[in-house]
Amino acid sequence: RQKEMIAAIGKGDEVVTSGGIIGTVIRAEEHRLIIKTGGETKITIERSRVSHRVSPGQSNAAEK
Repeated sequence: RQKEMIAAIGKGDEVVTSGGIIGTVIRAEEHRLIIKTGGETKITIERSRVSHRVSPGQSNAAEK
């Protein structure tokens, strides 16, 4: 199930890494993702380091 979720991640998805970094995917490659974490900060991560994908509305609920 985890492998299927990681394989399905694409541009626009919000993800949380195993290190706790939260960001939005701006580019998806076969083994890597480029995510925007805040402001103009962009980082490259390995797909295998994604802990989970944030469900729509989940991040907004945490901010309230």
